[in-house]
Amino acid sequence: MYQDQARLDSIMSWLARTHGSVLNTALAVDQPAGMTPEWKAVLDAFGVAPISDQERAETVRMSTMTRGAPVMEVQLVLSALARNGTAALEQIEWPDDAVPRAQWDRLRTRLMDLVPDSLAAYKALVLAKRSMFAMAKASMKQPTATPAQQATISVILTCRNCGGPRLTDGKFTCDYCGTAF
Repeated sequence: MYQDQARLDSIMSWLARTHGSVLNTALAVDQPAGMTPEWKAVLDAFGVAPISDQERAETVRMSTMTRGAPVMEVQLVLSALARNGTAALEQIEWPDDAVPRAQWDRLRTRLMDLVPDSLAAYKALVLAKRSMFAMAKASMKQPTATPAQQATISVILTCRNCGGPRLTDGKFTCDYCGTAF
């Protein structure tokens, strides 16, 4: 048996749970480029300084965000998460056995793709779509919707086994543990 299997499993489990939690905490911020105590705790946990109130206001003004923590903050947290995971993975020996080697390689690949894949999924949920049809529809005079009609729930689905996030539609197995969603 691979001597560092327990450590490899622990890193995989920690990364999956933390990754899903970070994304869902960012999505739980109701105001575009907003801040909540929970999101502030995530920033603090990863040593990321929040952007200023002026930068938040500018982000709202210049973007199509409909909700969520600022994309810049999410990117910095995801980068710190990937760095922490990579540092932990580099502390364990590369396995000689095929099964743990495949798990080690899958985790390494997940860490390399974590920021771009997660950021793309996050942006798809918090930025308004700007198609020609959507702009034409928005320009039409329509009655204002009530807050109940405007409310949307955006979450990243997570694996019931390990907590890893499902970042793309049509993906039916967890990137972390391989369990079917």
